[in-house]
Amino acid sequence: MALPSSNSRDISVSINIDSVENKAKEKDLSYYLPLYKAIIAEDWKIVKRFFEHDPNALTAKITRQLNTPLHVAATGSSIRFMGNLVELMTPEELAQPNVSGDTAFHRVAGIGGVEIAKLLFKKNPDLPNMWNHAGRFPLHYAAMWGHKDMVQYLLKITKEDIEPKPFEGHSGSLLMRSLITSELYDMALLVLRRHPNLAVSEPSPLNEIAQNPSAFPSGARFDFLQRFIYMSWPLSFHFYLNIPMKSEIPFNVYDGEDVESPTESPEDSAKVCRWFPWFQGRYFISGLWKVVDFIKQNLVKLLLISNVSPQIKHIRETKLIHHQMLELLRFFCGEIVKLNNNEAVSILVTPFLTAARFGIHEVVEEILVAFPDVIYYADEEGNTILHIAVINRHENVYNLTYQMRYDCQQFLSILTTKGNKSVLHLAGELAPKHRLNIVFGAALQMQRELQWYKEVEKFVPPSHKELKNNEGKTPGMVFTEAHSALMKEGEQWMKDSAGSCIVAATLIATVVFSAAITVPGDYSGNGIPNYWNEPFFIVFAISNAFSFFSSIFSLLMFLSIFTSRYTEFDFLNQLPMRMTVGLINFSLSITSLMIAFSTTLYLVFIKSPTKLWVLIPVATMAFSPVIIFVSRHYPLLEDMIKFTFCPGIFRKQGERILA
Repeated sequence: MALPSSNSRDISVSINIDSVENKAKEKDLSYYLPLYKAIIAEDWKIVKRFFEHDPNALTAKITRQLNTPLHVAATGSSIRFMGNLVELMTPEELAQPNVSGDTAFHRVAGIGGVEIAKLLFKKNPDLPNMWNHAGRFPLHYAAMWGHKDMVQYLLKITKEDIEPKPFEGHSGSLLMRSLITSELYDMALLVLRRHPNLAVSEPSPLNEIAQNPSAFPSGARFDFLQRFIYMSWPLSFHFYLNIPMKSEIPFNVYDGEDVESPTESPEDSAKVCRWFPWFQGRYFISGLWKVVDFIKQNLVKLLLISNVSPQIKHIRETKLIHHQMLELLRFFCGEIVKLNNNEAVSILVTPFLTAARFGIHEVVEEILVAFPDVIYYADEEGNTILHIAVINRHENVYNLTYQMRYDCQQFLSILTTKGNKSVLHLAGELAPKHRLNIVFGAALQMQRELQWYKEVEKFVPPSHKELKNNEGKTPGMVFTEAHSALMKEGEQWMKDSAGSCIVAATLIATVVFSAAITVPGDYSGNGIPNYWNEPFFIVFAISNAFSFFSSIFSLLMFLSIFTSRYTEFDFLNQLPMRMTVGLINFSLSITSLMIAFSTTLYLVFIKSPTKLWVLIPVATMAFSPVIIFVSRHYPLLEDMIKFTFCPGIFRKQGERILA
């Protein structure tokens, strides 16, 4: 006799009662295999018949990890299936652990099943407060896997007065670090403000903050347009990205209120009622501004919710994350400095040096403001933050020296314990590969390395410029040896780029010179062009001449690149300047050529009004090469202009006085 089979997922699961009875004595895992498959298939009829035949199977260990049927179902079953299963079990049976000490509630928290968690909690309210063998409770799993909704729910139902305390000691530190690594910064702020003691727990969650550059403005990788939107310069973008300095986080999550929909304040609800009296007499302007403010606060939110502009919405969310992280960082520093000196140092030194290694100048700056003495600490190799900034080529960290009150030469004169190297030796070594690649092309990479070397050379003591390390090498010797391969790559890159542009510039000069001789419309009998009186003929003449001269000028610049000596310091200004000027003039020559071409077509078709429609697609296609060329070469041009003609990467970044 066999049980009838039903399947909600098109998976056939059948159980032979005779075989079940034969294996009932053994009770090994193969006995429960049909039950395991039926749970995965969510075939409730088969599962129920199995339990009716063997009631002990409801709480049996059916896998090698000692998981019960509830554990298996908790990893992805529907709310209906889980409801049927929970209805058959007692509150004590819901709390059965597996080999790791995890209850089914732990597994539900790990997958973010809020509705199933509510179902289990309703029958056994103690489930959120149960620990596994690793010292973790369900909230830890929700935080580690980044399930924000589950974290919000568990924060409301997890008791704080149980032993051991879930928000203290190792458990609290683990929770805070999990929230930070999962980028749930708003939840971390909620927990931290509720339990300030977590700011000084060991190991410090501040270490996780110091290893996450993308959570800070300095680590954001935006293009020009994204940076423009991020800074909220236009008024419309400012309305759209209206980010308050304090994070948009309601602190009522522990009271059971909906975190995503905080209640409206009485002042906001009465705002509309106060409009109309302001439209009288001298209050008209103020009333109009209140209308604009209401539209800004509501219409813009509607646009964000409707996802009209995903790109701008992403930038807004990124900016909010940056504010949340800065607020979190300041809270940590404010609590840590309340400790005595030794305790504060033991917590702050590691994240301070780690942040310098990752180039997060915001963390370095906040720690310096909170605890200035940390500037005197170094790593195991004797590297201070300035040494670390030079080694890893983090100009944002190095630039903090411009905001410090003391003479930084005392730190730049410190020799490392490994190799007896000065900071100028470190600047002479080749930068890490990931830092070299932040600029395009070997020539610009060489230029950036030279800029670092010259910057550090300005501030080291004169005796260090010829100081020898343990290998008997001066900083200049170290730089030459370390950058010899990069210099050769830069020379080859410059020549290849210039050679390609020379061919195109020569072709453009030839074309526009021919166009200047054979003007559109030909000449009259006395040698005057037939379209001399047409305004667009003047446009043609100017654009054609400009294209010719700019192409010749770019050609000369590219030729001068071939005749350069290619010494080390030629890459600092001379070669990048020639390449930049050549590319700019080359771009202008292409643009002028397209303008001359378009005006020529206009002059040809001006006598045939019925055929003027031809100019629309032709003009559109004429400027497509310009758009393609500019879009492809803009990143290179931007880097060249910024690193060659702008003040440079070394400058004062703010007005805060540090240390």
